Amino acid sequence: DPVLIESKIRTVRYLCELCKFKVCPPGVVLDMFKEFCDDFSQHHAELCAHILGCCGRYLLYTPETATRTDNLLERMARLKNAKSLNLRLEIMLEDAYYQFKP
Repeated sequence: DPVLIESKIRTVRYLCELCKFKVCPPGVVLDMFKEFCDDFSQHHAELCAHILGCCGRYLLYTPETATRTDNLLERMARLKNAKSLNLRLEIMLEDAYYQFKP
């Protein structure tokens, strides 16, 4: 359902922005990212890409969250290669991954 995924995307992006401005703790976003990786469906893959695009650099370069973010990022990359996603999602995930980790 496109309306449902758009609502989820807005919510995820909002929480990511709150995280960057230190209103929402980074652990909340990392827990969300982990849950999306635990059930790596089409919608969750897209939401992972939006998390990385919105506050991935912040999470990766903040010393308190760098290790956990790097581990989750590697896990997501392995899942992307293991699962058969449509081309649009694969490109979204690769773009988000290489955007801050060349």
